Amino acid sequence: MEFAKGYTPISKTASATAATSTLTIWTPASGKRIALTDIEFSGPALAGNLTIYFDDTSIRAYEVFSSTAIGFHYQTPILSNTVNASLKVKGDVVGRLKVNANGFELD
Repeated sequence: MEFAKGYTPISKTASATAATSTLTIWTPASGKRIALTDIEFSGPALAGNLTIYFDDTSIRAYEVFSSTAIGFHYQTPILSNTVNASLKVKGDVVGRLKVNANGFELD
């Protein structure tokens, strides 16, 4: 499938099975920026904190969670301002964390 302007939808999945400090979800192709359209998290029924961000010089946290269980589906376009900036999750969740991200890459 391809959008009218030539953008191909991309789907990424990442998971961690133990406490994680940083999990890279998506590293764009060289010279590209990520346009995130949809991201979904699921995690254990144990307390944990998660921060979603693009790894660039001005790390902006888009969402921070602190709860007893994580289950979240975020649907809104978020564009990385920096070329080559990876999408990451930083946290201290204990147990299995799964992340599904969808979007496309821009020049």
